Amino acid sequence: MICLSNINKYYHQGKNAYHVLKNIDLVVRAGEFVAIMGQSGSGKSTLINIIGFLDDHFDGDYTFEKKNIAQMSRQDCAHYRNRNVGFVFQNFKLMNNLTVKENIAIPLLYAGQSFSQTEVKIEQALNQVGLHGYQNQYPLNLSGGQQQRVSIARALINKPKFLIADEPTGALDSQTSKEIISLFTQLNLKSSMTIIMVTHDLAVAQKSQRIIRIMDGTIASDQETGYESRLINTNGT
Repeated sequence: MICLSNINKYYHQGKNAYHVLKNIDLVVRAGEFVAIMGQSGSGKSTLINIIGFLDDHFDGDYTFEKKNIAQMSRQDCAHYRNRNVGFVFQNFKLMNNLTVKENIAIPLLYAGQSFSQTEVKIEQALNQVGLHGYQNQYPLNLSGGQQQRVSIARALINKPKFLIADEPTGALDSQTSKEIISLFTQLNLKSSMTIIMVTHDLAVAQKSQRIIRIMDGTIASDQETGYESRLINTNGT
């Protein structure tokens, strides 16, 4: 699905150029659950901005489903982003003056659908994340875990090809973190959702299929976690 080849990224400040990503080669297959780890300043946020079509200023080739993203205009990138990517953030990024239903509907409204067309889709998305009946609640009345589930429902509402989750458990306690990662795992297994997750937490990263470590703008390692073997043992098949 996703193929990055010899990606380099520079930030310019005055006469200085900072080499943030260096010769990145990365493939993410459809249906994979991938974790990206790295210290602050390692380049992992820049990497997911490129993968998520948020940053189109880079050197190298990025192909998404065989389409060369590097050759697309900014407007085309925005169109691709709205149709193909769902974003989940550490701080949820919900609008507190809107109900759960209204928050989840935002991507659909941007896509040109009327509010009356979104009712069934919102109900389905809430069922998918275990929040049936929460349509008319406001974010401030929900727990952190519930707010994150709302943000996941919003990310899923347009049926994206993949999710980018940026520190999705960073603002949650350990038990709630386990519940959110379990939800991601179920989305990956039951819906074959491709998930790219940034995390500082090794225990969270180990729930993925692969852990990619970024160091000083390069991929330091790319290792499988034994995720599929654990599933086979769990299922007894």
